[in-house]
This record gives sequence, structure tokens and C-alpha cells, in this order.
Amino acid sequence: MRTQTGLAAGPALHIPAERAIIGLFTVTVLFGLMAFGAARLEVQALLTICSAILGAVTVCLYGIPATSRPLAAAAFAIAGFLAALALLQTIDLSAIGVSNPAWDEADRLTAIGGSHLSVAPAETRSALLQIAYPFLIFVSGLALSRTDADAERLLRGIVIGAGGLAVVTLIGFLVYPDRLMLTDKVHYIGDFTASFVNRNSAATFLGVTALALATLAWRDARDGGLAQGMVPKRQHDRCRRRLVLGGLLALLCLTGLMLTRSRGGIAASAVAALALVPLLTGAWHLGRYRFSRATGRRMRLAGMTIAILATVLIMWSISGRVQLRAEIQGLGDQRFCIYPLEVRAFAAQLLAGYGFGTFAQAFPAFRDGACGIDGIFQRGHNVYLEGLMGFGLSFALAAGYGFYRLAATFFIGWRQRRSARHYAALGFAVLALVLVHSAVDFSVQLPGMAGYLAALLAPLCALSLMRNRRG
Repeated sequence: MRTQTGLAAGPALHIPAERAIIGLFTVTVLFGLMAFGAARLEVQALLTICSAILGAVTVCLYGIPATSRPLAAAAFAIAGFLAALALLQTIDLSAIGVSNPAWDEADRLTAIGGSHLSVAPAETRSALLQIAYPFLIFVSGLALSRTDADAERLLRGIVIGAGGLAVVTLIGFLVYPDRLMLTDKVHYIGDFTASFVNRNSAATFLGVTALALATLAWRDARDGGLAQGMVPKRQHDRCRRRLVLGGLLALLCLTGLMLTRSRGGIAASAVAALALVPLLTGAWHLGRYRFSRATGRRMRLAGMTIAILATVLIMWSISGRVQLRAEIQGLGDQRFCIYPLEVRAFAAQLLAGYGFGTFAQAFPAFRDGACGIDGIFQRGHNVYLEGLMGFGLSFALAAGYGFYRLAATFFIGWRQRRSARHYAALGFAVLALVLVHSAVDFSVQLPGMAGYLAALLAPLCALSLMRNRRG
């Protein structure tokens, strides 16, 4: 067994068994994406069971690397805190006379009331699966990322698999535009939605995957000798094959992203690209060329400026369909009308919230006819407002702490891992994309998407915290 300083000792594992565990991990994550983002409860239950078994086996066999243990502890703390709050919201608190005001009204009208903080305790209990799955995937990913080589292999397998899924669904869309996987397409006919029902969820998936593939292609270009002179022929050929594959998949994902016509998703991807490109350019080594420190700094600054301008030009030139849709619809989307109503609902239950996963039951009391009377809002189209409505102010504490730990981890990686800065840069870009798009949509609330993001962030965090351990 390959060892690493600071790791808990474990039994010797054969390479086939190790690859089988990584394969099952990757299949679990990709299945969550293929199953329409795991929106159905039975799929969430299956994924949670599989991830729990994988997590138990992985942690027992490998342990968690010493450098990643504080981050794993933070993940367990956040998940435990949110799960405990959700369970508290489902408990009958009639003994202490604490409940959501909706139960008092229900008791007055039907004489069958309750005393819960959640307006729909059964929905809150079911929603616990949405908390468990991504956190189990994240901790399992940390345990599998024992060395640089392990983490890079895990990251590459997940990203290439996601890119392959994007390409297969893109081909299916071009051939059968009215089909979604193996079913008839009902919503967003004419727009590419990958394996999701919603085009905005597809935009998040495609944007993150395109950024990850582009970063891996950048690494292969660097390690293949394009920037550092001669390298062994075998390494050059392997990196060249990876570069071609990664670059092609990234371009196809970018094409699919534009075909979604998701304004928020494309704008968030553009913001993330503008964060990633200059960081990658600044991390590019000048190789065997010798320049003074001032000259090297000026060359990197010039390269970053050119890269930013090129990124803006490319994104602007290929987003014609999105620009046309924005010009026609403007800000007439219903979601912009309901945001003030969500703020008012949150202010009414500032501390306790309405119960995790109960937006569809809690929001109708605050809905305004001026925002339209068609359909039912199942989601708040804003992760932050819906989270605040579900958990109250506690959500802000948990989300803020989680973001701080991830951002601090990638900052450490950028400062300390000079030869692996591109992974920290990718981590920053993924965070930027998710944070921006979450302000106008609910992609990250789909368990399949949340699990995919957790599977990507785990090896990126492990790589940022390691100290040049190749394995």
C-alpha cells in the first residue's frame, strides 16, 4: 500500500480493488446526474445509501489524510448542525408551546393542529436526504485523495465522465430535440438541458464541467512540454492525447452551455471564466527561460490582460441566442417579482424558519397575484432566500462557515502549492460560478448536482492542502 506521512495505517490494498472503489464512487456521482439530477425521493434514498456504504468502506480502509481531517471535521459539523435543526423542526413542541403560527390557524379551522416549527414535518424529514448525500460524497472524496496522484486520478475520472455524459446528451438533443434521455421532453423544448429537466441546472453542470476540462487541458499542455521545453517522449505523447480529449470535451460543453440559453447560467460561467483564466495565466511557468523578476511580472500581467480580453470577446461572440432572449424578455421573469415576497416571508420567521424543504407549502401564504397566478412555485429560484426561509438565520451561519472554509482552503493551495496552483484556481472558479448562479436559480439544490460539486471540490481541496506528496 502506498503510504503518506500523517495517514492512519490501513490494510494493504491491491490496485484493482482501489480502482474498483474509485469506479463505484464515480458511477454513483454520474448516476445522480443522469437521473435528472436526483429530483425524485427514491433516487435520493438510493444515492444516500450507496454513498454511506462507500464512505464507510473508504474511511475504514484508507482513513482520512491528516491534512484533510480538519476540513472533513468541518463538513461533518455543518451537516450535523443542519440535520439537527431539521429534526428539531419536525418534533412536536406542544409541551413548551413553541410552533409555527400556521399550526395555530390550522387548529382553529380543523381542530387537528400540531406544534411544529416546520409547516410540513414529513417534507422536512424527507429533505434530510438532500443534506446527507453531498456531505457523504465530499468526505469519501477526501478519503480517496491520499496523494497528489490519487486526487488527480479521481478528479480526472469524474470530469471526463461528466464531459462524456454532456457529449452523449448533446448528440441526443441534436438528433431528437424533443426527447430528454429516454422520455418525451415536456419543458424547455428547443433548449438543451443535458440530463436535467431545467435548462438552468444544465447550464451549471456544463459550465462547471467546461471549466474543469479546460483546467486539466491547461495542465496537460504545461506538463507536455509546451511551456517548459523538452520532456520524455512517453510523457509528451500521453499529455498530448489528454490535451486533445480534454480540449475537445471542453469545447463541446461550451457549445452545449450556449444552447441552453440560460441567462443566469451563462453569465455565472462567464464570471467564473474571468476568475479562472487570469489565475491560470499567472500560474504558467516560464520554464527554462530566464528573466528578471520585474520582467517576468510584466510578462505575466500582460498575459493575464490578453487572456481576460480574449475570454470576454469569445463569450460575447458565441452568446447571441442568450442576448436575443435577454433583449426580448428583459427582467419580466416571475422570479424577480417573487424575491421581495421571499424576503418578507423570511422576515416573518426570522429565527426558526418554516422548515427545511417546505418552500412549496410555506410560500403560497405570501404570494402576490401581481406576480402571476399560473403554476405553483416549487422552488424559490434563489438558494440563499430559500435557505433562509427553511432554516432561518441558522442557514446564514452554516453557509457562511462552509464558504469560508472552502475559500480558505483554496487560498492555502494558491499560496503553498506553486506547482499545483491551477487546482486552487479551479476551486475558486467553481465557487464563483455556484455562488453567482445560486442567486437566481436552484441548481445546487438538486441532490445530483450537489453531489457532483462535492465530488469535484473534494480532490481540489485535498490537492490544495497537500505538501507535494506524489504517491
